[in-house]
Amino acid sequence: MMKVKIAMVKPFVAVMAGLFVGAASLSGAQTDTVETMSPPEIWEGYDPRAEPLDEEVLKTWEQDGVRYKEVYFNGEQFDGEYVRIYGMYAAPIGGKNLPALVHLHGGGQTVNESWLKTLTSRGYAVMTFNWGGEWPNRQRYTLWNGVENGDHKNRTRREVTLPTPRSDSYYLWTQASMRAVTYLERQPEVNPDKIGAYGISMGGSMMWNIAFDSRIEAGCAIYGTGWNTYTYEDTRYSVGMPEHQPSANDLRWRASLAPEASAPYVKFPMLFLSSTNDRHGYMDRAEQTLDLIPAGVPRAWALTPRLRHHIGLDFVHDLPAWFDVHLKGEGVWPDNPETAMTLGQNAVPQFTVNPANKQDVVKVEVFYGLETPFAVNRHWRNATVRESGGRYIATTPVMNAAEYLFAFANIFYKSGVVISSPLEAVIPSTMGAAATIKEPSRVFYDGQEGVGSWTRNSTGTDPIPGRIDKRLMAAVGPEGKPGFSADRVNPFTYAPSDPEFRAPKGASLQFDIKTETGEEFAVKLHKNYWVADFQTYSCKVDLDADRGWQTVTLPSSRFQNDKGGASLGDTINEVGGLELSPQNRKWQDTKVIFRNFRWVGGEYVPHVHAYRKKDAELVAGVTSSDDADHLQDHEAVKSNDGNASHSVDALRKEDDEFSNLRRVKEESVFNIKTYGAIGDGVAVSTESVQKAIDACHAAGGGVVWVPTGEYVIGTIRLKSNITLTLDHGASLLGSQDFADYATDLTKPREGWAQCLIYAEDATHITIEGLGVIDGRGTREAFPWGKGPSPRLMRMENCDHLKFSGVTYRRSAFWGLHLVDCRNVHFDAVTIFSRENNRGNDGIDMDGCENVLVENCDINSGDDAICLKSSLNPCRNIVVRNCKVSSGTAPLKFGASSYGGFIDVRVTNCYFYDSPSGAIKLELVDGGRLENVAISRIVMEDVGNPIFIRLGSRGRTYDKSPKGDERVRAEVGSVKNIRISDVVAEVTMENKTKAISDLTDREKSKAGPIMITGIPGHMIEDVVLENIKISYPGYGSEEEAKRVVPEDEDRYPEQFFFGVLPAWGAYIRHAKNVEFNNVELTLRGEDARQKIVLDDVISFNEIN
Repeated sequence: MMKVKIAMVKPFVAVMAGLFVGAASLSGAQTDTVETMSPPEIWEGYDPRAEPLDEEVLKTWEQDGVRYKEVYFNGEQFDGEYVRIYGMYAAPIGGKNLPALVHLHGGGQTVNESWLKTLTSRGYAVMTFNWGGEWPNRQRYTLWNGVENGDHKNRTRREVTLPTPRSDSYYLWTQASMRAVTYLERQPEVNPDKIGAYGISMGGSMMWNIAFDSRIEAGCAIYGTGWNTYTYEDTRYSVGMPEHQPSANDLRWRASLAPEASAPYVKFPMLFLSSTNDRHGYMDRAEQTLDLIPAGVPRAWALTPRLRHHIGLDFVHDLPAWFDVHLKGEGVWPDNPETAMTLGQNAVPQFTVNPANKQDVVKVEVFYGLETPFAVNRHWRNATVRESGGRYIATTPVMNAAEYLFAFANIFYKSGVVISSPLEAVIPSTMGAAATIKEPSRVFYDGQEGVGSWTRNSTGTDPIPGRIDKRLMAAVGPEGKPGFSADRVNPFTYAPSDPEFRAPKGASLQFDIKTETGEEFAVKLHKNYWVADFQTYSCKVDLDADRGWQTVTLPSSRFQNDKGGASLGDTINEVGGLELSPQNRKWQDTKVIFRNFRWVGGEYVPHVHAYRKKDAELVAGVTSSDDADHLQDHEAVKSNDGNASHSVDALRKEDDEFSNLRRVKEESVFNIKTYGAIGDGVAVSTESVQKAIDACHAAGGGVVWVPTGEYVIGTIRLKSNITLTLDHGASLLGSQDFADYATDLTKPREGWAQCLIYAEDATHITIEGLGVIDGRGTREAFPWGKGPSPRLMRMENCDHLKFSGVTYRRSAFWGLHLVDCRNVHFDAVTIFSRENNRGNDGIDMDGCENVLVENCDINSGDDAICLKSSLNPCRNIVVRNCKVSSGTAPLKFGASSYGGFIDVRVTNCYFYDSPSGAIKLELVDGGRLENVAISRIVMEDVGNPIFIRLGSRGRTYDKSPKGDERVRAEVGSVKNIRISDVVAEVTMENKTKAISDLTDREKSKAGPIMITGIPGHMIEDVVLENIKISYPGYGSEEEAKRVVPEDEDRYPEQFFFGVLPAWGAYIRHAKNVEFNNVELTLRGEDARQKIVLDDVISFNEIN
């Protein structure tokens, strides 16, 4: 049997092998541990300089003033044998102290000598090496010597996270890249302080992981931006579409080796080159990745319009120019432009770009797209641009003002540099814009506009000047009629996806062609190009030679599905892409001309986007990686969360519409510095910030802008129609003087009134940006138990709230506290508040309705995501795609529960480092807790995994908001709870103590599943399905006999009950409980029973 090796380094989080399905599927792996590690942990302790290089020179030669050598050198060592890295190195003869570059090739590629010739001519020393290993017809390559996942050809699994992310190919290949940097820096002519790196496609993805090599001074990622475990259906712009459901492995990958996970650690200037319709460097996601780079680190992007995984000729100068600026100090790289989408004349939207270095601008091109929410198949129109006072303005008319409008610009400079603007995405109707394209057009290309939206890929993906093909060429045929000419490679257009150019139902495709040799080719029509249910329909065309124009008419019924021969039928109106594919990939007539593409016949019908159809739910169930540990969707979950999902979809639409209101008027931006704010981290600027807020509110709303700086504030009061935007490097710092916090706020039903940010009876408030709101609630400033401490935020009775992007830190008390609020969206929020470990909640929702919490990273000292109900119910709540750690509970309902919790869905989350428990559903102050679905949860290093409690602690409540009538809460009800697809590792909080030395409290924190009502009041209809939980084991025979107190009037914490007589599940006072495929295992010895039932009616265990 061949011995298979796996790259292993000491584990950071030990978990029992077999806890996850497939954990032992890596042949030869050290299967006693697995890891889930953050990017810094992955690279901690790795030294790419540690091993000797042991260079073997295969060949040297000189050409055109450059010395080349072909080499092997050592990579890392596995089981006593070194990986041997193959590469080529070149430098100008006689060069000294040269800046140097390392090239990371793309998938299926290898060492590229052309890069050596191109870049040495500009004065660089250059290393190009092979990371992919063995490949068909490749003579020399890196020798991985059997290391699993080393050879790209033999890479059988992707996004490997078990037993450790260090087992994945991308870790190994990035290691090899760092070793190539070591080789490069040791060459005598190289300046080791001036090294850059660039990668293409898969190599571009590695550029984000190489952020942990401190020797890199500048970088360029080409196509690779991450997000590879997400589908191409980016739901931000596809209103009403179900979310893709990631697997458990996807969640681990996103937190570890995914490029977007490493982006926040990039410290060198990063350039991103790609094309608008690329499938690897997904345009809309790329901007998100760049935004994750820390403030102050230069970043830029340049996008070739309409291409797929190729760079246009106009953009090839960007890469060397970027390195010239950042490694040589030569030339100027322009700052990124500012953009705005505003309302122009006749209610037509207009896109404005304000470029930097205006004196050096040669031209500005603006592209805009209508409706299509997915970048991979979006049709880009050319806009007419006019210049006014150094700004460039383009009108962008739309056909449906209720659908998204997308726009961006490319700015061309005298230096040859081309950069792209940010992407603007807006629903025009929210600006007051109207649809001015009134009728569809049957003609979508007549030749009068040159090549129009037709394009074709280059024959190569690397942006090397001499190897980039020219674009399609405009041509004039017989009778002086214009069109385009194609000599090779498939021309294509996305014009049929544009609402103006969409085909009528049942139409025929018609076009004119001039060929003097005759042609045999296929016309391909694409539905849902590279998204769910992608289908291609082809029709062959065989033409004789003719010196004149020939008209080709292709009925819809002639197009057959490439996968199965089914006819397109009359559904040509669902087509979004058109491609011309010559036989043998080359046109017989090198001067063939096409023109006048149009739809003939058929009937226009209302268009429904595919992702909005009823069967779009199928999209949400598609997993995006090949992980054997993926977790399945279940009909039961769908039935429980229907109301919440429906309401959240409506919220997303309204939320997206409002988020663009601030773009209507450029003058609606209120800079806090204009009102006297001082960003020195010392001066208190409360009054100045409030003046900016008040001015913005008085003007009817807009943006309150917080520029880079540290602004100390006490209480500020947000008002309706205000967007508080924090720039890169901007921080609002909470005053550490309690006297700076307002005391005239409405008293909350729980806790103190004081808070840093406050709003009451307001609507349409957004807090967004890439800055920080830091409460500075340290133990020294606000010691726990020695007086009141301010919340970070409190909002009462507000509607339409959005929190996006901002990082919230160090709250002295509860963090983001919402009371009786409606239509709330938390997206990509980071909360780190573990200063005091008491009262530092993350998000508290009290009596809120229609709330969506997604893509958040929360690490709190107290409850992280907490639903409360001190008067009104929490209803229609969705939490998804979040990473959560807590000192008490990542997810908690209660303890305040007077109004209850109804229709709640939590899915696709990762809970970790939570020693006091993970999921806590507590109803002890009356109310109803029902219709709750929790699914697809990974828990690691947590205390008791699931705690469901019905109690009666006898608390009294204000029956009215005025607080003038107190009532005692009656015993409530808990029913219809479904928890499915959970993998959990339960651990001791104190991992260094021997079991015999642990206190009862320490042991009880690592307790079993606990479901407990009280006498006469049962928890009903609970289903646990597809659950795998591993427990440490510690119970004694005495503890197995222990009688558990009822404690029905006590504060609800599982560990208050003491050590339970079961190690796996303790169920009491419950009815209709089902365990379906629930696997509970021990890592140690335990004398207690696995499951104990007490006063349980109908317990069903199915395995």
